[in-house]
Order: sequence, then C-alpha cells, then structure tokens
Amino acid sequence: METKKTRLRWNKRETIKYCSFIKENEKILSMPLKRQKQKIYNEMQSFIQSRTKEQCKSHHQKMLHKYKSISKILSNHMDILQGTLIM
Repeated sequence: METKKTRLRWNKRETIKYCSFIKENEKILSMPLKRQKQKIYNEMQSFIQSRTKEQCKSHHQKMLHKYKSISKILSNHMDILQGTLIM
C-alpha cells in the first residue's frame, strides 16, 4: 500500500527555530559553496528536529526566493520572534 505524503505548513515553533537558526548561521547560509561544504541543512534538521534535511533545504530556498535575503526573512518574521519573548 502506497502512503500519500501530505504537505503541512511549518508551525510557529518550527518557524521560530528556523529563524533562530538562520540568524545564527547567516554568513554560511548566504554563501552557496559554504552551505554545501558545511552540510548546513543537516545541522538545520538537527536543530529543528521535526523536519527532514530536504524539507529544511526546500523551505529555506522558498523563503530566499520570496524575500530575496536572510535579513528580509528575519524582518518579515519579527512578529513571531518577538512573540517568543513575551511567552
């Protein structure tokens, strides 16, 4: 029996972890060759824990395509990140 993959949105916790990770690793993530050498998506997967390496990579690529830079990704998600300070 074939299992069907469902697409689930990244939840708030995953988004917070993603933003924290890209903030800490901004230099590596902004340089394509370093991303490959450092195996950064393996590290991202270990940090987020609820997503695979491939899902992390795909999510990051989509965010870069949409926002054009890591700083814009972070500024666009600032409301979520600030909400974590209140919690």
